[in-house]
Amino acid sequence: MRPIEFRGKRVDNGEWVEGDLWQPIRSTQCCFILRTDNKSEVIPETVGQCVGHPHTKMFADDIVREDITPMHAEEKIFREGVITWKDFKWVLHEINGTGYTELRAFDQYEVIGNTSDNPELLETQND
Repeated sequence: MRPIEFRGKRVDNGEWVEGDLWQPIRSTQCCFILRTDNKSEVIPETVGQCVGHPHTKMFADDIVREDITPMHAEEKIFREGVITWKDFKWVLHEINGTGYTELRAFDQYEVIGNTSDNPELLETQND
């Protein structure tokens, strides 16, 4: 069984940290990422759970690209979306559409950004 890991941006310097999530009881204003050597207060809106496996580490709210090119196609076709939790499973919410696709083999996805650092990647190409 793999450990449940989280990521968040530190309040003091904006750097990403990974580890265990801790939120004080009765507090919705702050949360912390705990590591063996320290704890860091993080911006709650940036916290995301790890959804990948050790070889392909991805987190909720990561923006990913998936190669969906048919076997004999001449040009590459990609689907891009945001990793999110829906209906009790991890899914890819497509950027240029309204659909959701269940995450499959994690090595098919390339992380190209996240919603906190790269909101411009969420803009559709038709805008």
